Amino acid sequence: MRRAAVCLLLCLLTGCRALAAPVVLPDPADVAGVTVAAGEGRAVRRSGDYAAVLIRAMEGARPACRASIHDAPAVPGAIRVEFLFKSGGSSRVFVYTEQGRVWLEQPYQSVCEADEKLMALLGEGDSPDAAIGGMP
Repeated sequence: MRRAAVCLLLCLLTGCRALAAPVVLPDPADVAGVTVAAGEGRAVRRSGDYAAVLIRAMEGARPACRASIHDAPAVPGAIRVEFLFKSGGSSRVFVYTEQGRVWLEQPYQSVCEADEKLMALLGEGDSPDAAIGGMP
């Protein structure tokens, strides 16, 4: 009985570790720009410098024992962040709040818990081009 409990615990921990992978972020030097969009609202395209700031903020996200199993999170108000590469192509992540926490999700790869500063960074600025949070 005790051995079965230990085996079950190891399986659960191993499975959780398999889910707890970090988000794979691009090298800022490879990014030409970033597009940020909230819900069905307008998308705002920003420079590669802004992308580098976002990537640095995202690097601090801690892997969580949650799986990303959809193209996009089914969470109202999720912010889509798409990094546009100089060589063409893109990479997409989502940032959203759920249960009082900020989450960074890379579709089919990973879900990480992020700092509230990331959400603030996505909504900072007083120009129409910078305002993402609370878009109509």
